[in-house]
Amino acid sequence: MKNNILLAVVFSVLVSIAYFTEEFYPKTQTAIKKEKQSQLIDLTDVTEIKTKSFHLKKTNDSWQLEDQQWRVNPLVVDTYLKAISSLNITGSMVKSDRLTWDEDQQIEFKIKGKAQKLNLLGVSKVTGSMYLSRSLDSHLIYIVKDSSSFDEIYQSELDLGLRKYSRLKNIFNLEQESFLELNILKGLGIENLLEVSVENKRNRPYKISFAQKLTNPAIFSPLTYKNFEQALSSITRVKEIKRSIKKGRHLLTDKRSEVHFVTKEGIKIIDLFLGLNGQYGHYLKARDGDALYEVELSEDNLFFSHVQIFWSKNFHHNADFSKLKRIDFKLKKAQGENISFYVDDLKEFKVKSLNKKVNFIDTTRMNFLFNLLFNLVEFQEALFVESFQDIQQDTHTGAKEKADNKFIVHLFGNQYTVELKDQEIIVDDFNHKLRYHYSNKTGLVK
Repeated sequence: MKNNILLAVVFSVLVSIAYFTEEFYPKTQTAIKKEKQSQLIDLTDVTEIKTKSFHLKKTNDSWQLEDQQWRVNPLVVDTYLKAISSLNITGSMVKSDRLTWDEDQQIEFKIKGKAQKLNLLGVSKVTGSMYLSRSLDSHLIYIVKDSSSFDEIYQSELDLGLRKYSRLKNIFNLEQESFLELNILKGLGIENLLEVSVENKRNRPYKISFAQKLTNPAIFSPLTYKNFEQALSSITRVKEIKRSIKKGRHLLTDKRSEVHFVTKEGIKIIDLFLGLNGQYGHYLKARDGDALYEVELSEDNLFFSHVQIFWSKNFHHNADFSKLKRIDFKLKKAQGENISFYVDDLKEFKVKSLNKKVNFIDTTRMNFLFNLLFNLVEFQEALFVESFQDIQQDTHTGAKEKADNKFIVHLFGNQYTVELKDQEIIVDDFNHKLRYHYSNKTGLVK
C-alpha cells in the first residue's frame, strides 16, 4: 500500500496522464512470436542510470546525481526502478528496415559492471501493448505489458494500456530535478544540529538551540516549546526544485533571508535571493560550494519563518480538566452587565443560565467560544502571540470595550477579552498578559 501511495504521489507531479496519440504498429506481415511472460530487465544489481537528462550513480548503497551537491531522494529512485522492473515481455518480433520508430527515448543502466540500454519505441492503439528494444538482443522488438498498479480510472484494457504508456514515456523523459530531495536538510546533508539561526526581511531574527532547548527571543510564560526537530522538519521542505543552475557567472540580487546551521561538523549557510540575472524567483545558494537552485517555497517555510514556529501557542487554564465536573463562567458585552452561565453535564455540554434576562442561548456561538478557549478544532494553535509589554499601552486596557464585536469572559479565575474581526480573532489573556491572534474562518463577526 505504501508503495502504491508513493508511486501516486511522486508521479502525480512528475507524470502527465494525457493520452499519447503517436501510433505504432507493424506496417508489414512481420511474424510476432509469443513469449513466456518474463521480466524485460532485472535491475537488482543496478549501479548506474543514465539518460539524456541525468546520470545517477550508486556508491556504498547511496544514489547521487553526477555533478550535483544536492542529494537525491532514495524513495524516488526506488519508485523509478520499480516502474521499469514492472515491464514484462509477452511477445517479440525481429527488427526490420520496414518498421519505423523513434529511438530517442533511451535509458542506459549499468548492471554488474555491464551497460544495458532500453529503448521505448511506441504503443499499439489496438491492444495497448508497448514496444521496447534492449541492447542485450538488439535485433528484436519486444511486446511488453506493464504489470504495475494504476490508480486512475480507465474505461477499458486498451485505455489502461495507453495511459500506462503515457506514464512510462514520461518516466523515460524525467529531468534530474525530479530525483532531488525536497527536504533542505537531507538535500544538503545537514545532520547533528546544535543551533539554527534565521535572519529575514519579513520577521524578527531568531535563534534556536537544540543543546539548551531554548529560543532567542525567549518564550512567553506559560507557553511551552514544541519538539524542535519536528517543528524544524515541518518548514524545511520545499514544494519543488524547479532547476539546478550550472556553475557560471551569475548575478544574484534582492537577498531576503540567510540561515545558519551549526552542526558538530561545522557551519553551513544558505542564502535566499529573489533575483537571478534579472529574473524573479526563489534561488537558494549554499555558501560552501557552487550549488544554486531555483525552488518553489511552501507557504510555511524556513526562510520567512519566525521563532514562534517552535512554540505551542495555546491557552493555559488554572484548572485540572481530568477532575472537572462543572464549568461556571461569566460573559459581558460592551457596557453590559456580567451574565453567569454554567455547564453541569460535560458530556452533553449544554450551556445553561439562571439569569432571567437570558431567554435564548445560541449553541453555535457557545461552541465557538469553548472551541476557542479550549484550543479545539480550528483553534488548536494561535497564529502568533504578543506580550502586553510589546503592545501599545491602551490596546489591552479596555478602552475599546464598547465595540459590538468585543466581549469579556471570566473563566477559571481568569479574564479574557475576545474580539471578532472580519479576518481575525484577537483574545487577550489578562492573567498571563498575552494577546493571541487567530484566523477568523468561522463566519462570525459579532
